[in-house]
Amino acid sequence: MPATVKAKKAKKKTPLAPWLKLPARPEATIEQTVRLYTKDQVADITGRVRDLRRDLGLDDAGTITIDVLDPVGDLAEFELIDQNEDELLDGIDIRWGSVWWRIVRLERSDDGWSVIAEDRAAAYLRQHKRPMKASRNKQTRAAFIYQLVLSVKAGGGIPVYIPELKDKQKIAKAEEPESITTAKRKAKAVESSSGGSGWGSAGSKVKVKRASANSTQLRCLDLALTEAAAVGASRRVMIAMVMCVTQETVAGLPQYTRSNALAAGVTHRGPFQQSPSYGSDADVLDTRKAARAFLLGVHGIPGWKQKHGSLHSAAGNLGQMIDQVQVAGTPSAFGQWEGEATKTVDLWLGRNPNATSTTDAASTKVETYTQQFAFKTSDNDENVNWWDATGQLADDVKWHRWAAGNTFGYASDDELIRGNPVLHLSRDMEEVKAMPWTWDVRREAAEITVTLALADEWQLLPGMTVMVDDESPVDGRWIVEKISDSPLTGGGIAEVTLRRRNAKSLEPASVIVQREVKDKASKKATIGGAASYTGKRGKLTSISGTPKSIIDTIVLPVARKHGINVSAASVTAANGRHGPTVNGTRSMHQGPPSVAWAADMSNGEHPTPQMDALANELADMFGLKRLDMTSTGGSKQISNGTLSGYRLQLIYRSTTGGNHYNHVHFGLAKG
Repeated sequence: MPATVKAKKAKKKTPLAPWLKLPARPEATIEQTVRLYTKDQVADITGRVRDLRRDLGLDDAGTITIDVLDPVGDLAEFELIDQNEDELLDGIDIRWGSVWWRIVRLERSDDGWSVIAEDRAAAYLRQHKRPMKASRNKQTRAAFIYQLVLSVKAGGGIPVYIPELKDKQKIAKAEEPESITTAKRKAKAVESSSGGSGWGSAGSKVKVKRASANSTQLRCLDLALTEAAAVGASRRVMIAMVMCVTQETVAGLPQYTRSNALAAGVTHRGPFQQSPSYGSDADVLDTRKAARAFLLGVHGIPGWKQKHGSLHSAAGNLGQMIDQVQVAGTPSAFGQWEGEATKTVDLWLGRNPNATSTTDAASTKVETYTQQFAFKTSDNDENVNWWDATGQLADDVKWHRWAAGNTFGYASDDELIRGNPVLHLSRDMEEVKAMPWTWDVRREAAEITVTLALADEWQLLPGMTVMVDDESPVDGRWIVEKISDSPLTGGGIAEVTLRRRNAKSLEPASVIVQREVKDKASKKATIGGAASYTGKRGKLTSISGTPKSIIDTIVLPVARKHGINVSAASVTAANGRHGPTVNGTRSMHQGPPSVAWAADMSNGEHPTPQMDALANELADMFGLKRLDMTSTGGSKQISNGTLSGYRLQLIYRSTTGGNHYNHVHFGLAKG
């Protein structure tokens, strides 16, 4: 009897995720009615419509402009135009072409009105202004945008097309702060100063226990100071180290280091008189290794950093601080050499200017950190509607955000160009009325404008792919960028703009910031002997990233802290309207953002205490000279400087370069 064969169960098809579904074409209609809607009223104005123009774009909300005949202006008398009679245009919906639109503007002419309306998906997003943000470490830019659209419940929600929702994008490499690369160059330069060459003629002025230093002592001091510079010790910690080696072995003399006397009972060796616990004889006799052990500790034995918190902490009595490291019980013996050691270190630093950028800032330390990148709809309390916010998020990486047919779309050219072509076009087709294009020298043709007879008003949508045939060298796939037509009077003829794929940008690099902060072991921070910036951020010693990212993430938060309402979006909009300087040169406001950027920050028509405080804080933060807060418009109210390879500019209460009296101008540019 033959064996029974069980039939295989058919696999269930996994439904396509909603964000992956291609935008649905609205239903084509024969009856071209135009109706206005409010919550409880409907007005059919089809009989008044003389024309209707439609514009759809890949980076915009679709719009319709309706020419309405109304010679006596009674449309304005309709109750649904201004239901609450406050003389403000109410939110009115239009239903045309199976799609919902929201009126955004009315324009009166002699015999009628132009009614401008946008796709209602965009209008719904404009109604939301609550600040939202999410860490890039936790979700993609596309997922953040999807989260915003999904939060809109009006009209039953907004259909979305975001095919790359979960695709992680490549991130631009963060630029290393110039101070770090400079420190590396300095450390390398210091390496070449070993062997006594770091002294030059200054060696004749070096004293060790009040006597002129010989070649052995000079070499010992040079090697120890070279190591101290390499690990980032401050000037005052270097002085302490020289005091120590002077007292312990008269700066490395052989008879005190025991390098030539291995007699029984001799346990402490080397220039710092370190015990066998520090390592082998070779380790403790090596001046650089011994100096590193004194500063950083070794094999669990604490050094200066462990005892005092950092290699910048030296605010107390140096003799006592050295004794805590050496555990010798003779702080005064070390302390007696402070004056001599100070002169020695200053002589060495004078001969080795690249050795260290540290000062007597015993109470400060340098901290380098990478700011966590976050997607935001707005900065702090600035109210930016979600439609504009999603547009800025898309523009930052050269993606597209659009609304057409009541569907929200967000995608890159890479994704759109891979779509299945919805239409094949060639010049000999009856539907193609014209197809001009331009071909520049040594460049691909980038755009084609096709005058096309559409089968219906929704045959094409922005973001769709079409195939051009028999038109070398422009054969191949093209992305639908714009569609403009007059469906009621144009006979179905539309002007369709096609373009090639453009490369998307990398995700912006995170900003690396280096700053001086108060040391825990100190009560007061000093920089070069003067009180340091005491704001929350600390004085910046290095910055990196694009000028725009520095303005957005460092400067603007300080302005908002002082009650000046400004955001990255408002600065971008203002800079887009800005022209050249009064001298006709390119202004920092004009960018491009990767090269130069500036912000004008104000909360009044005249100087205010908040603007005064902002100007002072920015000057302190970026190491610029403070401006005169009693000035009534002088021409000298400008402070220029440089930091990490950026040119900095602060102008306020000034007539320099135009009217800068009533706002704080801060700009920076690379180079």
